[in-house]
Amino acid sequence: SLVINKNQSAIGLISMGTGGINLSADSGVTAIAFADNSGQNWGTGTLAITGVSNNEVSFGTDANGLTADQLSKITLNGSTEVTINANGQLSATGGGGGAPSGGNKLPTGVVDYVTIVKNKYSNPIEVLKNDFDDDGDPISLVSASSAQSIGIIDVNKNKGTIVYIPAPEFTGGETIIYTISDGTDESKGVLYVTVEENSIPIANAMSESAVEDTSKDIDLSASDANDDSLFYLLVDNPSNGEVSISGNGKATYTPSSGFFGTDSFTFKVNDGMDDSLPASVTILVSSNDTDNDGILNASDLCPDTADGVAVDLTGCPIFELPENNNSVQVTSASCVGSNDGALKFSVADSSFDYSVRLIGLRSQNQGISTHEILGASNSISVTGLSEGLYSACFSVNGHPGYEQCFEVLIEQPKPLSAFIGINESSLTTNIELEGANSYHIEVNGTEHDVRGNNFTAALRTGINNIKVSTDKNCQGLVEKQVFLSEEIQYYPNPTIKDVNVHVSGKDKRVLVSVYTIKGELIYSREQEIKDFSRLTEIDLASQITGTYVVVMESETVRKVFKIVKE
Repeated sequence: SLVINKNQSAIGLISMGTGGINLSADSGVTAIAFADNSGQNWGTGTLAITGVSNNEVSFGTDANGLTADQLSKITLNGSTEVTINANGQLSATGGGGGAPSGGNKLPTGVVDYVTIVKNKYSNPIEVLKNDFDDDGDPISLVSASSAQSIGIIDVNKNKGTIVYIPAPEFTGGETIIYTISDGTDESKGVLYVTVEENSIPIANAMSESAVEDTSKDIDLSASDANDDSLFYLLVDNPSNGEVSISGNGKATYTPSSGFFGTDSFTFKVNDGMDDSLPASVTILVSSNDTDNDGILNASDLCPDTADGVAVDLTGCPIFELPENNNSVQVTSASCVGSNDGALKFSVADSSFDYSVRLIGLRSQNQGISTHEILGASNSISVTGLSEGLYSACFSVNGHPGYEQCFEVLIEQPKPLSAFIGINESSLTTNIELEGANSYHIEVNGTEHDVRGNNFTAALRTGINNIKVSTDKNCQGLVEKQVFLSEEIQYYPNPTIKDVNVHVSGKDKRVLVSVYTIKGELIYSREQEIKDFSRLTEIDLASQITGTYVVVMESETVRKVFKIVKE
């Protein structure tokens, strides 16, 4: 971009080629002259002149100062319709050239260039980004068009952008003339779009190093002449490991367990249109544990440890005892809520002095205590413990790297649970039990010692008393009283006078209470049950029509029923 100042006199050489030149005239400039113009065409080069009026720019002294091709590459104040007169002076005949109105300075549209790939539309092109207005007025995008009409021009006036969609399979150039406004006057700008063939992306071969049993992150390499976004794809997996590739080119290679040597995988990239040729990534995996002790070389302070020797985190031999050297014996609490549980800690090899650290994890004994097993002694007991979960860790004095831990559970008897089910039709009870191994069950004064979790017993009509307990009084007592009534039959119902009631069982008398449907007592009296027929009567002869509630009670009978008097 060149700016011509007022009263400036300069001699310079401009070489036209690829790209464009933006030439703007400062305020007060009234004449710009180009001389000795070459007759050679300018190729794809363009010249955009702004800030002048018609006939203020001249090439030579006559109409031959420019070739037709050169003239087509010039815009004057944004107009592409530029002519040269007999004096070599330029005029804009298609709008945008000429003086601004009312002293307002025209906005200046600076030439834009964009290159896209065949069959792909452009990103939004911010054509206003390099345009300017000498008055500082805000510039807006009004419209855009192309005389060539090759592609689709999508104008977003609100954002001041243009999206160009080329015709299918088209390659070449298209010139787009866009109109800008400063709110008072309009000017033209030029957008040159070049559509070229897609360049196939290139995936680059790589060499990497990794360490045995250790994952390796790799940034894959590729390029694209069109600067398209690339998507990375795995082609062939490695032979001695696994690899994952994300679309953005991040790869993670994980060698197979214990493998070291040379491995490889291949990948390709895609630019949205074409795949690259596959490229290979070669990985040299080095051994990470020369003495096979399980400690990486970088952390191994004893790199020549013999096979089979247990080592610590530094790779040096550690003190060990047999897995069964230490043991814990548990004594459960005697009853619910009692704190009389115990733990006995024992060791097989008593040639060492031991410390046992006891921690209450989920128990009333939440503290930490330490207990010693010294000299020839091979055990120690800790008593007075509540129910719960404990951690017991054995260590050997003088060997700080040794520790063996156990989680032990001190249990307590569960509360007694007895679900007493009643079968009235068979006059039996079925009791489901939980909380002990053996139970004491009393049914109507008869005691039963039961082992297991289920018990069935016969019941009688009338009142039944059931009691369930265990050997431990602290587990509690479950009691239930059940009344099972003898069956009755009554007829007729509905009735016009009395009702006969047949009462099963052996009771000789029964209390009969008759109520209205509203609950008002009509009568209540004890009646005899006939020995042979087992019948008694309900006297409704003197009662009005309606529904009556009858309650019958005796030692083995409890029944409520309704009678309809007609």
